[in-house]
Amino acid sequence: MEKSHKVISATFEPFCKVIGDIFLVLMVATILMTVNFVYGVFFICMILIYIIISEQWVFAHHQPRLMKILKIDSKIFIKITGILIFLMLFLGIIVLVLKTDIMVILAILMLLLVRLARGALESFFSSQIVLRRHYL
Repeated sequence: MEKSHKVISATFEPFCKVIGDIFLVLMVATILMTVNFVYGVFFICMILIYIIISEQWVFAHHQPRLMKILKIDSKIFIKITGILIFLMLFLGIIVLVLKTDIMVILAILMLLLVRLARGALESFFSSQIVLRRHYL
């Protein structure tokens, strides 16, 4: 009974962070879909690609060959892929501004929402690492 209490108390904070991060990303996706439907769909597709890549490479049962060659661990890989996803989403906002009549201030607010979602996704996967260490 004592060991299970330690595991629950050690994983309560990461579990709450995972739930909060999921709600935050869903809220950002909803707001982006409201502001511009096409960019909202692009955002959701990029997030799904990021989740699939992270699940396959960060949480693999063995260390992938690319991560061995680059000599990086899973936390650094999460940060690198998060930066690349943010770059792709930023380029999407630039294309949106150039192709449509969207106001620049609205594009800046969208960029802030994207930055907020990226931070939530990095926190989500960092918390997943802690949870999987205790429960798997």
